[in-house]
Parts: sequence; C-alpha cells; structure tokens
Amino acid sequence: MNNIFFVIIILILIIYVFMDIKTKKITVRESFWWSFVLIVMLLLAIFPYSIDIAAGWVGISYPPAFLLTLCSLFLLMMNYKSSKKISNMNQKIISLEQDLAMKKEKTHREKKKNG
Repeated sequence: MNNIFFVIIILILIIYVFMDIKTKKITVRESFWWSFVLIVMLLLAIFPYSIDIAAGWVGISYPPAFLLTLCSLFLLMMNYKSSKKISNMNQKIISLEQDLAMKKEKTHREKKKNG
C-alpha cells in the first residue's frame, strides 16, 4: 500500500465532514456528495489501478484524463447547486424586504391616524 499518506489524509477529511455534520455546520443532505466523493477517493487511494478499469469501461485511453473529467463534473455540479441556493435565498430576501416595508408603512399610517 504505497498510498498510505493519501489514505490518512482522506480519512481525516471524512472525519472532518462528519464532525461538521455533528456540530450542525452542514446538513446531512448537503454533506452527501462530499462524503460520496471522499469515499470514492479513499477507494482510489486503496486501489489505484481501479481508475484504469473505469476509464476503460468509458472508452478513455488515458485514465488521468478520466479522473480530471470526473472532478470537473463534480465541481460544476456543486457550483450549480450553490448558484441555485443563492438564487433561492435572494428571492426570499426580496420577499422579506417587501413584507417589512409593508409592515413599516402600515405602522406609519396607524401612527399618523392616531397621532
């Protein structure tokens, strides 16, 4: 097992993700993909030639290119999910701002009417 260093690093990262779940810094749902990728990385560190087999199944002759493609796709997917979440939060902020403005206007009218 030549990749013991990588196995140790990945195990530390797995523990880190689970500690973030435990301390509620990240939800279980959000951590799913990170956990999945870390487990795949652990398997690749333990069985480094498995990437050759997987690349062969897909028809890619240079396994590092396959690994780079998978990593790029994962990062694009995470970026898309983050963009969706930010967009959703912005819509909620706009709605909250509108509600707050309406309540302030209502309070202002009541003060004017009573005062």
